[in-house]
Amino acid sequence: MKNPCFFCDVQTYTDKNRILESDNFFARYDDYPISPGHAEIIIKEHVASFFDLTPIQLQEMYELMAKVKKVI
Repeated sequence: MKNPCFFCDVQTYTDKNRILESDNFFARYDDYPISPGHAEIIIKEHVASFFDLTPIQLQEMYELMAKVKKVI
């Protein structure tokens, strides 16, 4: 049995918190926000760490982040 991963599992939810998505990432408002507009950007495939992202993935993530900032 694989270890549960919230960030993998949340992708299967019907999620009213979704803001935007790209090919490899999606952004959603946090379920328990620390501040107004608190959002998270989640990769669509499992990775163990932010530091495991490739330069291309990082670029895509930052582009999505800029778009989400405009929405928020």
